[in-house]
Amino acid sequence: MILRTLTLSNKLNSWDHMQVMTGKEDDYEKTYDHGFSLVAYIANHYGYNKIVSLLRENAIVYRLGFDASVKAVLGISARTLYGQ
Repeated sequence: MILRTLTLSNKLNSWDHMQVMTGKEDDYEKTYDHGFSLVAYIANHYGYNKIVSLLRENAIVYRLGFDASVKAVLGISARTLYGQ
């Protein structure tokens, strides 16, 4: 419901906003909803096995962000993925 309302009002969080956890209480809920939807999109569009691969990539000690994992697994930037 929250994600639908944000979409209809053209107020989706930007990719940059998704990278930091700041704001008021409902901003955390919005980030959670956006992230949940992104994971569902990856599973539906690229296959559930890519979720497993992303989790493995994120477990690498020197990995400092989600961007490198997305690039390694999906071959696109995280910003491009989020735009999709």
